[in-house]
Amino acid sequence: MKLYITAMSLFVLAVFYLPVVFWLLRRLWRSPRWPGMKKVGILFVAILLAYAIPLGDVTINSLAMAKVCPGAGLHIYKTVEVEGFSGDLGGRDRGGPGKLDSVLSDTLA
Repeated sequence: MKLYITAMSLFVLAVFYLPVVFWLLRRLWRSPRWPGMKKVGILFVAILLAYAIPLGDVTINSLAMAKVCPGAGLHIYKTVEVEGFSGDLGGRDRGGPGKLDSVLSDTLA
C-alpha cells in the first residue's frame, strides 16, 4: 500500500508534531496519577489518537485507493515521437489566442 502524503507533510510531522507527541507521551508515562494497566490503556489510546489525528484520513484514503485502483499509476509502455507535436512546431509558432488551428494546419500539411 502506498501512502498518499507529500514530502513536505512528512517534514512538518517529523519536525513539529512528533516532538510534541513524544513529550506528551513521556509526561503520561511518568505521571503517578494512573497505576499499572490503567496507564498502559491510557498510553495505547493516546498513541492511537496521536496517529489518527494527522494520518487517519491519509491511511483510509490510501487503503481505498489500493482497493479501487490496484493497477493505478503512470505506466509507459512505449515512447512514440510524433512530428509536429509536443512543442516542436518547426519555428512556425505564431502564438496568440486563436492561432492554434493555423499552426496545426501548417504543421499537418
